[in-house]
Amino acid sequence: MNVQSAQAGALHRLRFDHFSIDQGLPSTGILTVYQTRNGYIWMGTANGLVRYDGRHMRVFSHLPSDVNTLNHDRILSLFEDEQQRLWIGTRIGLNVLDLKTDQIQRIPMPEDFPPKGRFIYGMNQAGEKQLWLGSSSGLLRFNTETKEFTRWQPNAESQALFSGEVRALMSDKSGGVWIGQGHRVAHINQAGQLQLQFKASDELADQQFQPSQRLVRSLAFDHQGQLWVGLTGGLRIWQVNQEQVKPVPLPLQLKIPGASVVTLLSDDEKSMWIGFGENQGLLRWRENKNTLEKFVNLPSVNSSLSGDNVTSLMLDSSGGLWVGTSDYGVNLVDLRGRSFSTYLSIPGDERSLSNRLVTAVISENEEFAWLGTLGGGLNRLHIPSGDTQRFTSKQVGVDYIRVLMFDDKKHLWIGGERLQVFDPKTGRSRDIDVDKNFPIGARFTALVKDQQGDVWAGSSVGLYQVKSNGTVRIFKAEPGVLGKIKDDAIDSLLVDKAQRLWVGSKGALYLYNNLDDSFQMIGRPAPRLPTPDKLGVTSLRQDNSGRIWAATILGGLVEVRPRTLTADDDSAWELVSWADTPQIPNDVIEAMQDADNGEIWMSSERGLMRVRPDSKQGRNFPSFGRFDGAFNFAAAARARDGSLLFGGVGLVYFHPMSISDNAVAPRVILSDVLLFNKSLMTWATKKEQDADLGNTGARYDGLSADLSSIGIHGPLSSVKRIQLNYKQTMVSFELAALHFYNRTQNRYAWKLEGYDHDWIYGQGDRGVATYTNLDAGSYRLLAKAANPDGIWGETVEIVQVVVRPPFWRTWWWYGLWLLIVLTLARVVYQQRLRSVRENRLYLERQVKAQT
Repeated sequence: MNVQSAQAGALHRLRFDHFSIDQGLPSTGILTVYQTRNGYIWMGTANGLVRYDGRHMRVFSHLPSDVNTLNHDRILSLFEDEQQRLWIGTRIGLNVLDLKTDQIQRIPMPEDFPPKGRFIYGMNQAGEKQLWLGSSSGLLRFNTETKEFTRWQPNAESQALFSGEVRALMSDKSGGVWIGQGHRVAHINQAGQLQLQFKASDELADQQFQPSQRLVRSLAFDHQGQLWVGLTGGLRIWQVNQEQVKPVPLPLQLKIPGASVVTLLSDDEKSMWIGFGENQGLLRWRENKNTLEKFVNLPSVNSSLSGDNVTSLMLDSSGGLWVGTSDYGVNLVDLRGRSFSTYLSIPGDERSLSNRLVTAVISENEEFAWLGTLGGGLNRLHIPSGDTQRFTSKQVGVDYIRVLMFDDKKHLWIGGERLQVFDPKTGRSRDIDVDKNFPIGARFTALVKDQQGDVWAGSSVGLYQVKSNGTVRIFKAEPGVLGKIKDDAIDSLLVDKAQRLWVGSKGALYLYNNLDDSFQMIGRPAPRLPTPDKLGVTSLRQDNSGRIWAATILGGLVEVRPRTLTADDDSAWELVSWADTPQIPNDVIEAMQDADNGEIWMSSERGLMRVRPDSKQGRNFPSFGRFDGAFNFAAAARARDGSLLFGGVGLVYFHPMSISDNAVAPRVILSDVLLFNKSLMTWATKKEQDADLGNTGARYDGLSADLSSIGIHGPLSSVKRIQLNYKQTMVSFELAALHFYNRTQNRYAWKLEGYDHDWIYGQGDRGVATYTNLDAGSYRLLAKAANPDGIWGETVEIVQVVVRPPFWRTWWWYGLWLLIVLTLARVVYQQRLRSVRENRLYLERQVKAQT
């Protein structure tokens, strides 16, 4: 397969989130991405190290005057060991960061290492207290306890084969490593013994390679155990046995670009990702589908890759793929929850859609669909590849296409400012003159064919019946006349399985009686549908079980249900509202399509909605993070294989049975603490900056910037308990879910035990729990979070909150007063006793004197 043939379709199957300077990165140059076991994302950039918790980015930088900072800002590699330490490789050596305290220590390199020999490109575990280091001085072994570096040396007979940098280093999961050094690949066990070595390029296939194209830059095993080797001149794959290697011809068959393969990754779906330099972008090889997809930057598509020079790939614990670039920040895409594909109009790409707005859609078969656009003519889309065949407005005879329908001859009826029949085989169209007085500006909006072969055409100025013999009947609104339509604007038509014609207008829903050409308005005023004559029916469908559904402007989703006739009410049909279905927003339904599995799918300006009638469950799929904008009126269709298509900004295509949620429940952590709406993390950053400038003891907004004053020492991830004094009467706890893709759709809930009786659910993604005037005592903050697919994680204890009372409400203050009272009482008592004794002695003296 040729890469180019897969590019157009692959462009729109994945949507990338972007992180750059505006999101807090210190540099757009991303050299490595890593996730530690506590769930945080770490990014090594050209200007410092970044820790990201889903809300805030903390930057660790090099300061020449502070030995407790990084030894250099250019971060090349990251690795977490068993002691919760993050080892940081830079262009001049090694650092270690204690994840419990955020303290950084610089590791001195041996003095005999030249400056250009201190680049640390990769790290892996080499047994207890040992690390393997891939460096510009070759392969090193590092003792994490003694801080000693040892150069790895092969046996004497192989020594001449190994020289130069080790840019590629990969664990063998047994304490050993696979390395790429110069032109060779080698496997070394934990004891340092060379197990296997071979030239990375195929001597027969790569005779045209220059030596500079044979340098190894990346390594990865696929699910079959084949070793993928990224070279400066392309990709090679090897079958590896204990002592033999054999080339795999796949890269040549796929015509992989002859550019530098900087990074490789195997994902959970057994796909292989290939990151290129030299502006070649990103490739995904999906062996199970035998497809090669290419992802590149498209300036007109916000969700495309941000840049084409890929530097790193990392798969996080939630199934998110992080893609670092050399100049345009980092990208993130969710590989688990997906199955919506979007086809867009790409300026300059003749194989993409001819216009950004898809206003009509109909399926031809499983592989092809026809799309009507707003001013861009007609497109025949090849769904697997994304390639389109374009037919201009002049060819089809309609500028603004609103509706499409196939007839029995496979001719395509096209409705818009006029009605045309288009022959796909000849590429020609003919006009259907239904009304010589059809007004300028009017539009045909609905088409359906009945059992007799007649075509019914709904328009903004009435209903037309185009009979099989070519004659046309016109039905116009006659308000106030029984049996007539009361509104000329016809938006939807349906011929059901019983060959009944249903007509949806801007006003009411009607059932046509062909015996007397009358129209019966459906529905009577009811509490939940008080004005059935003003519903505004945008779409009509009948599902596989025979139920008829109407999408309406004022009433939402409505079921048209048969009823038992009574003497007081001879209406055979009733309207039943489904507007209160859980999780279905109160949006205007633009289009509707039933699925083979009984689901009802609807589109609106804000996304897609799904209703499962049997279980009465609803689900909302907001456009944000999934689609490129609002959906268009009546643009929906179903393919023979059950796939659904919705038109809007481009075309959204999916199979309802393939829609999968990301089932990984996110962990929730404490991201910030705010006092009186002032971020303590911001204060801490400001204090660090002031300390660097020699300005110590600074205060901000009248409050201390010392996090230790409330018991916070080190990173918030390690905080178990905070203490507040009685003056800190307003405290907020900002929560973050460690699910990073489409992060603004995460949801939060919390409960402060000892204060809250029930769980509090945050509005949107605002996970900030605020409390004021807490009584003195001890509390426990519990929290949980849900990912964008609504998967809730476990309840965790975030922090214990202790509120210290004012000194006049403490036990020692009460004790002091008690002591004072008791002392005073004792004094008064003793004075009283003294007075009594004195009076007694006085009386005794008086008695003696008188006797």
